[in-house]
Amino acid sequence: MSAGRAISGAARAIGAGLGDLLAPPSCAGCGEPIPRRRAFCEECELALLECDPARCAGCGAEGSRQGLCRACRLRLRPLAGVFCGFTYEGPLREALQAFKYQGRDDLGPLLAARWVEALSPPRRLLSRSPLVAPVPLHVRRLRRRGYDQAWLLARVLARRLRLTPEARLLCRVRETRAQVGLSRPDREKNVRGAFVALPAAGRPVLLVDDVFTTGATMKAAAEALRRAGSGPVYGFAVAQALE
Repeated sequence: MSAGRAISGAARAIGAGLGDLLAPPSCAGCGEPIPRRRAFCEECELALLECDPARCAGCGAEGSRQGLCRACRLRLRPLAGVFCGFTYEGPLREALQAFKYQGRDDLGPLLAARWVEALSPPRRLLSRSPLVAPVPLHVRRLRRRGYDQAWLLARVLARRLRLTPEARLLCRVRETRAQVGLSRPDREKNVRGAFVALPAAGRPVLLVDDVFTTGATMKAAAEALRRAGSGPVYGFAVAQALE
């Protein structure tokens, strides 16, 4: 290791130590003090509920294939499948709310690392060298928030799976209302035509977002990718929120 890198590493360590003294790390679920490089305390960690891969991400029905039952595969075309890590409740809900709405971008890498541990995507899917792309924010919302939470998640997913992240593969060309509180038809109308995509040369795409509820946003983004010539599009979300 060079002297410069050693000094840089020592400086980062000192900075992290000072940061812990000024603002000790706390659990993203309950706020209790915890060691660095963890998102949750032991109690909240035990309360996390991993999604059952045999249940549909769209409706919760049993007997899903690629994360979707037959009815939801038809409803959510052109999504080829959906993979979620946890159910959207308890400590994970609190953590994602803080990550998305309270400026806690520091939670992104920690939540993403824990999420990837819970995922079990098919090996044959990963063997096709898919691209990893976030469901993007509109530029005005990005300026207000200061960071794109889906991109922070996508980067970690790509690194852990040794895939290529593509920040600009998709663009949100129309600012949409928040989906919270909208009915399923209104959600679909709200995001229809909101995305455009760059050509993906037939490559499969892993489309990343924080929460999967009705799938309307991912469906609209997948439609844009397919129009631009991508291969199959698979949705990946940290949490599944059933209606």
